[in-house]
Amino acid sequence: MSNPSSGTLKILLANFDIGQSVRRTGKLKSLEIEDIRKIRFSDKERMVRPVTMGDLSTAYRTTGIPNITTYFTSQKNYRVYSKSAMTNY
Repeated sequence: MSNPSSGTLKILLANFDIGQSVRRTGKLKSLEIEDIRKIRFSDKERMVRPVTMGDLSTAYRTTGIPNITTYFTSQKNYRVYSKSAMTNY
């Protein structure tokens, strides 16, 4: 699995403290609970968590899909990675 781009990482970090949003019935809503789950990828299972990303808007506008949740892999070293990314970008 590749690392996120600098733009994706900036959005993730900017929205990290304000909580997660999802799209339900076409509208953006705040996610009330921490929804960490295990998802099977082609190489192995990984822990993921919902994150607020631009895809919540672009995917809805281009496809009309009313219910969208964007996820990011939740790695053990995420805090260290986030801290170093904030100082580099």
